Amino acid sequence: MKINNMTEEEFQLIEYYRMGYRPIWWCFDDFEMQAREMEENFPEKKYDRSLFLDTLELMLRRHDPNFGTTWQDVQYFLDEYCLIRNDEARAVIDNLTKETTND
Repeated sequence: MKINNMTEEEFQLIEYYRMGYRPIWWCFDDFEMQAREMEENFPEKKYDRSLFLDTLELMLRRHDPNFGTTWQDVQYFLDEYCLIRNDEARAVIDNLTKETTND
């Protein structure tokens, strides 16, 4: 549903803000910065940047509010889902994205 050209998610963010909630934001650039640092320090590591947004969404859906989300989490998700190992990487992230979307 669109309200004044806003998506339902955008409208919901405004409502949460009005109720006193405040977000902590992670973005594509955080994944890019961490990946670039790892690739510079460990030349054998290369990351598939086409997976960053899906992996960011997955990280946010799986976060544990008891512990928050840290740079260690970003690194874990980069290595687990974006590190170029073989052709299975895309299939894994696609399956996980479908699983969490259906929850």
